[in-house]
Amino acid sequence: VAGRTAIVVDDGACPLPLLEHGLAALRRRGTLEMWLALPAAPQVTLWQLRGRADRLVHLEAPRAFDGIAHFFKNFTPPSDPEIIAALAAAHAGEAS
Repeated sequence: VAGRTAIVVDDGACPLPLLEHGLAALRRRGTLEMWLALPAAPQVTLWQLRGRADRLVHLEAPRAFDGIAHFFKNFTPPSDPEIIAALAAAHAGEAS
C-alpha cells in the first residue's frame, strides 16, 4: 500500500478500536491517501474518526444507534471458509 491510495470499507466501525488500529497500520505502511467508507455509523463514532483518514464517506449517521444490523436486509456474517475463499481470490487477482 506504500505510495498508493487505500480505500477501507467497514460495515459500521464496530468495534472502533479495531478499525482505528487498522487505519494506523495502513498509515505506518506509507499510504499516499486513505479513504474510509462506512454505510452507517453513530455520529459520535464519526467524530472520533475525524483525522484518522483523509476522506470519510458515510450514508447514515443517526444519533440514536441501535446497531449496524438495522441498516442491512441481511447481516449474516461470512463463514471462515467464505473469508478464506475471498482472500484467496483477491490474492490470485494480484498475481495476474
